[in-house]
Amino acid sequence: MNIRDFINQYRNHPVLFIGTGVSLRYLDNSFTWDGLLKFISLELKGNNEFYLDIKSECQINDKYDFTLIATKLEKEFNDCLAKDRNGKFKEINDLFYKEMEKENNLSRFKIYI
Repeated sequence: MNIRDFINQYRNHPVLFIGTGVSLRYLDNSFTWDGLLKFISLELKGNNEFYLDIKSECQINDKYDFTLIATKLEKEFNDCLAKDRNGKFKEINDLFYKEMEKENNLSRFKIYI
């Protein structure tokens, strides 16, 4: 069976996921998972200390749990933007409130990414 026949038998087609290695190699503005979260934290707080504090709390068996780090950073990001409506991230808040008016509840953090 060739790949076309295999895929055509499904109503929902599979999605090919390519890891960060491809984007890191070919795109100038791409990040590793760690690098992206660190960048967002730096943009939010102005230094890397907040990110390093979160990262230190999320180490399991000598490995970092980047899903947990992202969850904690997302909460802080959303809280900070909610308290500073017209600050540095005004455009993110504008889009957030526009979407909320349409009943689309989006995370400010995910909008930013």
